[in-house]
Amino acid sequence: MKILILESGHSIGHFPQNSSLGDRYELDTARYTEAKSQLIMEPNRNTADYDLIVLDTAHQDSSGLADSNLSGIALCQRLRAQSIETPILLLIDPQDNCEDIAAITADADDYVTKPFDQKTLLTRIAFLLHRERHKRSQQQAQMYQALVETSPNIIERFDTDLRHLYVSPQLKEITGIPVEQFVGKTCRELGLPTSMVDRWESAARRLLSEGQTQTIEFELPTDAGLRYFEMQLAPELTKGKVIQSILCISRDVTTHKQVELALRTQKTKLQGLANNVPDMVHQYILRADGTEAFTYVSAGCRDIWEMEPAALLQNAQRAWSLIHAEDVERVRRMVEAAARDLQPLDFEFRVLPPSGGLRWIRTVSQPERQPNGDMLFNSFMLDVSDRKQAEHRLQKQLDQKRLLSSITDSIHRTLDLDQILKTAVDQVRHLLQTDRVLVFRFNPDWQGIVEAESASADWPATLGMDIKDDCFNEEYAETFRRGRIRTISDVNTTTVDPCYVELLKRVQVRANLVVPILQGDYLWGLLIAHQCAAPRQWQPESIQLLEQVATQLGIALQQAELYQATRRELVERREIQVALQASEARFRALSAFAPVGIYQTDLQGRCIYTNAKWQEIAGITLEESLGDSWGQAIHPDDRERVFTAWNRFVAGESDFSMEFRFFNKFEKEERWVFGRAIAMRAPNVSKREPASTEESLSGDARELPTGEIIGYVGINEDITERKCTERKLREQAALIDIATDAIFVRNLSGQITFWSKGATRLYGWQAEEALGKTAQQLLKKRNGAALQTALTIALEQGFWQGELTQSTKTGQDILVASRWTLVRDEAQQPKFLLEVNTDITEKKQLEAHYYQAQKLESLGQLAGGIAHDLGNILTPILGIAQLLRLTLTDANASTQEQIDILEKSAQRGTKMVRQILTFAQGSPESKTTADISALLQEIVDIVRQGFPSSIEVRLEMSLLEDDPGHKAVAVDSTHLHQVLMNLCVNARDAMPNGGVLTIVLDQVSVTEAAARKDPEVLAGHYMVVTVADTGAGIASEVRDRIFDPFFTTKTPDQGTGLGLATVLGIVRKAGGFLKVLSELGQGTEMEVYLPIVEAQY
Repeated sequence: MKILILESGHSIGHFPQNSSLGDRYELDTARYTEAKSQLIMEPNRNTADYDLIVLDTAHQDSSGLADSNLSGIALCQRLRAQSIETPILLLIDPQDNCEDIAAITADADDYVTKPFDQKTLLTRIAFLLHRERHKRSQQQAQMYQALVETSPNIIERFDTDLRHLYVSPQLKEITGIPVEQFVGKTCRELGLPTSMVDRWESAARRLLSEGQTQTIEFELPTDAGLRYFEMQLAPELTKGKVIQSILCISRDVTTHKQVELALRTQKTKLQGLANNVPDMVHQYILRADGTEAFTYVSAGCRDIWEMEPAALLQNAQRAWSLIHAEDVERVRRMVEAAARDLQPLDFEFRVLPPSGGLRWIRTVSQPERQPNGDMLFNSFMLDVSDRKQAEHRLQKQLDQKRLLSSITDSIHRTLDLDQILKTAVDQVRHLLQTDRVLVFRFNPDWQGIVEAESASADWPATLGMDIKDDCFNEEYAETFRRGRIRTISDVNTTTVDPCYVELLKRVQVRANLVVPILQGDYLWGLLIAHQCAAPRQWQPESIQLLEQVATQLGIALQQAELYQATRRELVERREIQVALQASEARFRALSAFAPVGIYQTDLQGRCIYTNAKWQEIAGITLEESLGDSWGQAIHPDDRERVFTAWNRFVAGESDFSMEFRFFNKFEKEERWVFGRAIAMRAPNVSKREPASTEESLSGDARELPTGEIIGYVGINEDITERKCTERKLREQAALIDIATDAIFVRNLSGQITFWSKGATRLYGWQAEEALGKTAQQLLKKRNGAALQTALTIALEQGFWQGELTQSTKTGQDILVASRWTLVRDEAQQPKFLLEVNTDITEKKQLEAHYYQAQKLESLGQLAGGIAHDLGNILTPILGIAQLLRLTLTDANASTQEQIDILEKSAQRGTKMVRQILTFAQGSPESKTTADISALLQEIVDIVRQGFPSSIEVRLEMSLLEDDPGHKAVAVDSTHLHQVLMNLCVNARDAMPNGGVLTIVLDQVSVTEAAARKDPEVLAGHYMVVTVADTGAGIASEVRDRIFDPFFTTKTPDQGTGLGLATVLGIVRKAGGFLKVLSELGQGTEMEVYLPIVEAQY
């Protein structure tokens, strides 16, 4: 605590010097004087920094003179007048009886009369300081309470046991709990939400252990809905820096949270929208330090850049690395310029995606400068490759049209054939970007010479070369005369005549395109394009270009010949006139006998000309086709579709290229045509068009703008035959798919090129799984040598048939009757094999069962006859043996033993005869029913008593204990006993070293579909007795013979080989069947199926 001792004037120093105040408090001294009505303190002190002021009221200085300057009481009054509220203690002189009254009236807090001892002074000072502290504490409490009650925040105080010491009234408004109920209780005791309490207690315990301020967020349900709060927890310390309580201030952040949630939701929606847009939406930032990054990338990144958005977010350079090398600098300059000038971006560039190829991308972006100087680009990218490709195709079409126009102009401008041909080959090579283009003219012997050539400097020239092609003859010439076009993509893989391949290789050709140049029906020569550097797939537009150029060259040739004829006829006008008339006639003839329908319309699409072929296809005359009447020839079902496409074409909205039908009303037949049309445009060099009849007559005309459409020309190609062929092919394909046989086609390498639905049904593989696979590998054909022999026969003789074992998709082996037919190409060279396979697996199984049944029947008849004879032989022997035993009563032991042997042998033979007869003829008794479960229990009892203890016997028939009505089977109980005992004895013999014998009784239903797979099985309900052992099992070669009579693997003294044959005979006679499941080392299961008697289902 700090105390200021003030003495007025010369009174300073009157305060006791031996006071012990300095030991308890921090003391400062000063004095006040008055000058010109102003108080002056020396040294200058700020009274607000002190807890107590002590004023001396002495009137005399140290010399005993009265102080006329300023007394202590006057100083006190002056200090109070200056609103100094610090407590003041006056030291008054006892000589003045009025000093104590003056001290009170001067607003002093207390006074001490001189002289005084130190204890009195200390007591008064301690009292005043205590009262001041109490006053200040009350003021602070009142201020704190006012602050708490007026604050919008919730204020709470907790002790170190996390119990409430204080809560502000606002908490009642939120929780509905009165304030007084909080005090002394924890949040958990008050029943506040568990999630909030857990979070608060965790933060409070961290504060108590670490001493650091904590901040948490929580939510509380209120009547107005869910509200969100942010709470700050601060420790309240004692003087010893020990935490004595926790102060918590909670701020309502519901509005902030709602705004944040709304922004997050909006962001999610925007990102979802961006991810569903086929284009790529992204944010790209170019930082002030020159670095760059993507801050957001939508799912369209996968389509644009072929990478995941995360990859682009991780490294922006991955995008730059895919931009075409020629575009990188341009893109960077545009981005930097946009960032500098804050101008929007809209540009296109090329990308080389990881999958290959070239992709055109358009970017539209708006830059925004950030407060830190970074530049943020909000952008989207879209793939415009399709548009660029369309522009490229259109440009190529325009180039082709320009080329044709140029050639046409050349024809009109000059009749110099060499110049026309040179112009044509140069422009065609430039447009096709090929290595060589030449014009080849035929001689009468179909050899010829290269008349014109345009070739790259890297390849040898052929201009003027006489070419002798030994392969070319009249037959080839005829095909070209009919308009044949020949393309070779790669001479190394083509199937044309070797002599022609050798000719191409001599001039270093890898691929070529050949189009005939015709003058009417006369084959003048060939227009040829060569690709020398590499193979090339010739595109339809390239082929069409060469066709059109060849047509124009044909016209040029005709024009040149006409020009030559005209020059010759200048000598005699009569000859010129005749030549002109002849030329005109030829021209008309060419138009009249064109192989396709040709028509021409004006600018409005009205027909102004049709040739004879068009009239023939449409079935109307020239007069009927003019104007808008041509539409009457179109089939009524196609008329609206054709008119719509034609009107769109004339309006410039689309091309006209379609298939439709004409209907000949006279012949009552449909004709399919493929129609194409193009616009006729004014030539590149402006020409004059008469503005009127008078202008035309006078020679005055107006100029047409370059490229203006002046009409339309089109062709209609008769494709009726092709349509019929397509329909037949569809019908044949439908028949193939309906066929039950497996039909497929494979090339000579064995790869499957066609796979029918019948093949899918038989083998299980779908067409997409089988195509391209090797047939032998797919079907796992056995015996490669036999297959090679079959292939050789098919290639030599054209056909092979036989039986093959193959595998299905599930691994099942099937037997098929296979028929192979060799199909040849037009050159009669082997092309592929047609294979038709019929599943004969079931048929072969039926044959095997039939042969086995015949074998057993024959063997049974033989055994029955032998058994009958043996029975006749053994009967007297057994009778005599028994008679001897009765008559020779006094025979010795040796004789009796021999009689026993004789009788036992005869009895054994008789028993064997009965078994043979049972096998051969079946049971003579009428059918009865047997309770199979009771009989099984009896069998198990016998087996357990008679079999070695090393064999464990198990019986399982719990599934049938609640259904006794379904246990009766149609078989004699004695015979059934014989069947089951026989199977159990065989199982015992298979386990000489012990094992487990399991007998299971169950019932099953056999469906019609399952019964059709086995000829011995009938559909119905069966009781199934399974006798299973854990013995050595049965080898596969033995398993097929175990039911043969007299076949046994036992020694002669252990079995006769009739046991299982008898079992099979009894089961079959009862209408049942047997199944054997056995593998070496895996034991054996014998399943006996017996039909249930009078089962109700």
